Amino acid sequence: MFVAVFYTVNPTFRDVEIPVIQKILHPEYYNGEFFSIDMGKYNPYFNYDYFAAFIARVFGYTENLLALGKIFWLFEKGFTIFVLVMLCNYIFKNDKTILAIAIMTFIAFLDCEATQKSMAMPLFILAIYYFLREKWGISALLSALVFYLHIGKATWLVLTVFIAFVVIWYRGEKISLKQIISYFAIVFVLASPIIFIYFGRTAHSGVDEFSMKYYYLTGINATSVLLTLTVTPIYFFVQWLICALFLVGYDKAKKEGYIVGNIMPIVIGIIFLYLMQFIFADIFWNSTVITMQLTRAIIIAHIFGILFSAFLLSGQIKKGNYIFFFLFVLMFFFYRRGIAFISLSIALIIYEIYEEYILNIVEKPEKPTSNLALV
Repeated sequence: MFVAVFYTVNPTFRDVEIPVIQKILHPEYYNGEFFSIDMGKYNPYFNYDYFAAFIARVFGYTENLLALGKIFWLFEKGFTIFVLVMLCNYIFKNDKTILAIAIMTFIAFLDCEATQKSMAMPLFILAIYYFLREKWGISALLSALVFYLHIGKATWLVLTVFIAFVVIWYRGEKISLKQIISYFAIVFVLASPIIFIYFGRTAHSGVDEFSMKYYYLTGINATSVLLTLTVTPIYFFVQWLICALFLVGYDKAKKEGYIVGNIMPIVIGIIFLYLMQFIFADIFWNSTVITMQLTRAIIIAHIFGILFSAFLLSGQIKKGNYIFFFLFVLMFFFYRRGIAFISLSIALIIYEIYEEYILNIVEKPEKPTSNLALV
């Protein structure tokens, strides 16, 4: 299925990456004839492009970046799928049905672009995986590496983990203050070169109020909860629909004895950051929080949403409720798969919540006929 998607979407580098990679390979390009790209100084934002240019030089793809983009796409998406398999098998004890549904769902919504975000994604998920396994040092190392590919993703991850640690500490679970401090010390030391460069750029950015307001208004889903709700309400609804799928699945998985461990503290951290974006960006107009785009941390909840929706679907299929399997398969034949996924999700949530009531209605025995009526 992954190979079929590869040939269907015709993947390559994202449009904005190609000129930058070309500029690194050919410094004489883009010097003002049509537009200009300044690569005179090192810019950590282009780490992904530096790496892509290096690979292009080593393997002879300097004049064929479209083909190189396909290779990057295969690696990025393939590595992400591999890591999702690890996470799914850990939580759901190697249940093959859950795994198959989760991976198929993820593949169904793959985009066609090789980007710094997709390169960072497997490291991002691995950091969460080792956090759940309480391998704090490995998780911290991976979190630090994410900074070098996508500082936004790294920031959302580290802030979420910080709040998760607070929740775990508050619950009185077995974690020491030394372990928490060590985690963030590892992240800070390993990621400090990138952190200092970005802080320096932010301190001397000189962004005026108009530019910040433009950034806020055009960012919509990334910069503002209020704009997401009012301008793109369907997007807002889908965001929290996936979270609702997670919550319903989490509750059921916990009752059935699956390894849910520190998942909820992470999700609490995500919700906290979402509220912080609303309070400090939409109400107090804090420019730092606006640029941090904390609402995008919800992607972590969406990863869990995919896994736990697969768990719920698997449960219904094992019970013989093949209507949900039919809806799941039907999703792959819709051009607008998002609508099919929303419909499936709503049906699944309603059925899971009211399953006992629905079954009582369906299986309600007929009232026996009175003997007098037969006379």
